Amino acid sequence: MFFDCGAIARVPNMVKDRSLVELKKTWAAEVQMTCDLVGRLLAPRDDGPVQYRGREHIRLFHNTTGAVQRVLMQIDREYAGTHPSLLTTDLEYPGCVAAIDDVWGGSVMVAELAADLMSATARGLRADSWLEAALMRAYNYVRPRVVYLSHVMRTTGQLISTDVLQYMREANPRVVIILDGCQALGNVLVPEELLKLVDFYVTSGHKWLGGMTTSGFVWIREPGKWKLADPAQSTTYAEHQGGTGNAAALLSLNLSIAEMLNDSPVASRISEIARHNQNLASSFCRSLGRLSGQPVRVITPTRERHVPSGLVTVAVRQGGVGEFLAERGFTCTTLHGESILRTFHRSEGAARVRVIRLADERAPRIEPVDLHTASPPEPALEHLRFCFHHYHSRADVSALSAAIRDAVS
Repeated sequence: MFFDCGAIARVPNMVKDRSLVELKKTWAAEVQMTCDLVGRLLAPRDDGPVQYRGREHIRLFHNTTGAVQRVLMQIDREYAGTHPSLLTTDLEYPGCVAAIDDVWGGSVMVAELAADLMSATARGLRADSWLEAALMRAYNYVRPRVVYLSHVMRTTGQLISTDVLQYMREANPRVVIILDGCQALGNVLVPEELLKLVDFYVTSGHKWLGGMTTSGFVWIREPGKWKLADPAQSTTYAEHQGGTGNAAALLSLNLSIAEMLNDSPVASRISEIARHNQNLASSFCRSLGRLSGQPVRVITPTRERHVPSGLVTVAVRQGGVGEFLAERGFTCTTLHGESILRTFHRSEGAARVRVIRLADERAPRIEPVDLHTASPPEPALEHLRFCFHHYHSRADVSALSAAIRDAVS
């Protein structure tokens, strides 16, 4: 049973039954439909149009990494010669951090949050409040020109607060905010008030939306200002010479989204899916809490017995649980002690990259990074991430919980 956040690997029969020639003929139509469907999922409303949601705000790419690269290249060109600083955190996806390393010419400030966030959760502290305060402190300390953050944290499932984004926008109205929505779209509601605060919203079609791989998207708040169209990498509904080039992937995504929406009003359906995912994830956490001896500890923070999204990470005291589950047909993601600092590989990286250490609340420190030794120790506990989608049921959660109980008994 699929509890991973990658591609569901379900290829619709309509894709299998079409020849390559037929798929190529439908490519332009699929591009238009994809832009329309993705636009409808962002800031959905049932009672009328939403500002910023039209097709002209959507760009398609081969993958999320390519989308991030193109966005950063445009920003870098816009501020050429000024060497703007970019703020991100060690909670981000390493592949997108690699994109930053490849194309960003200015300095990079990495807020060190992961270890302290895990500790705050383990100590029963309000992890959401801790995360908000830490992001604001990091922002105040470096005053970056560009910010790259996740909407839903890939390790803890927490949502970034609109209060944090509002704070950054008010502190500097010209700051460029890039939000990574790969773990969000199809998992949680993307509200209109959030989109108004960011410049770019990057997301994927093969995680929570259930399409085949090779599809990434960028939503642009001001498409007239940022010229992202590139025949080699992207397309819009009006340009048919570029894009992912994979009509099968686009058709798969369009069919998957249509299946997910089930002919229901979009806003109501997306809200229903978000509650469904959250409820299943919360039920899963409660079932683990009933295990005797607490062999499994939930890392994802809970509030009033609910987790913030459909993504849950747990720490297991004994190894091999992930393999045990896989043998019984339950797939999940094993999170290793990866360091995004090791992702920076360019020869001048040591001069560009700084880490912001926030452990001392009175005096944050900015330190250079030794890129050859910036590797964290492997965690003592096995960390497993489970994702609960709209197609899962409570029976699926019960079966997974039973399998974990068997694995640790």
